[in-house]
Amino acid sequence: VNSGRAGSRAALLPSTRGRQRAPHRANQAQCPSPTQRLHKAEKEPHTRNVTDSSDMEDANTQGEASATCPGSTASGELTPALLKEVLTTTIREEISTLRTEFIAELRSSHESLTASINSLNSKVRDIETAAMDMDRRIAELETTCKTLNPENRRIREKMDDLENRSRRNNLHIIGIPEGAEGSQPTLFMGTFFAELLGALKFPSSPEIERAHRAPVPKPQPGAQPRPMLVRFLRFQVKEEILRLSCQQGQLLYKNSRVHIFPDLSAELHNRRNEFKSVKLKLHEAGLKFRMQYPARLIFSVDGTAHKFDSAAEASSFFNTTVLPALKAVPGMASDLQV
Repeated sequence: VNSGRAGSRAALLPSTRGRQRAPHRANQAQCPSPTQRLHKAEKEPHTRNVTDSSDMEDANTQGEASATCPGSTASGELTPALLKEVLTTTIREEISTLRTEFIAELRSSHESLTASINSLNSKVRDIETAAMDMDRRIAELETTCKTLNPENRRIREKMDDLENRSRRNNLHIIGIPEGAEGSQPTLFMGTFFAELLGALKFPSSPEIERAHRAPVPKPQPGAQPRPMLVRFLRFQVKEEILRLSCQQGQLLYKNSRVHIFPDLSAELHNRRNEFKSVKLKLHEAGLKFRMQYPARLIFSVDGTAHKFDSAAEASSFFNTTVLPALKAVPGMASDLQV
């Protein structure tokens, strides 16, 4: 019996101890945190006047409760230690919050920057690849151009030579009055050369394949007439007319001055025009000259023939060699306008 009673007492001990500790836990639950006490102290007055017995009892009860809370007095006021603890806790909480927010924002920015840098790196790689490809293609094109330029020049020279050879039987005549040929320019040109150069030199009409005006708009009355293009059947007849026109000098047809030239391509005509200033100087100096096909100037000085394929070389030779010799001749310097 005694042992059974002892066992029942032992079984009752834990619940008794729990009931003894309950008031202490209740006091701890009623004790506010340091931050709550700081806010409460800011809202309530620091002094109270207890006027009745019920208020006194409440004050005593609060004093007992506050006595159980560390860092506070019986009246509920904050001590310096408690204020320090509250401020330290608040500052630590704010620092922790700011640190968390800053780290999160920094991590987000870092991820965004990383993505942007990766995208830019990819674009730069693509640009570098494209630039390398363009450099390769440009180098290939430069090599191809270096190879094709001489060939292109040779082909252009050959085409120009073929064009001029197809015109070798043609004459380019300037100065024939507009409309003088009538409706049959081929028949007109057959009698034109006999009248211009002399009937004795052309006992029969030269054989002409075709004759027509230059394919340009018809000029207004009084303007310069269009050139006449004549194609002969034989090259020798064309050369004979050029020789006779050079020997006769000034040519007149119905009081109009006429000039006869070989029919040349536009490119060759421009090449020959480069010698225009040199030919003018030779003409003023009284020196005879001629143009050799395709574009070569030939003139003689003191019985020596000089040939030039470049207008610059011909002009330099005239200024350094021919002109000083001509100025040394008495009465010649005043006639030269060079």
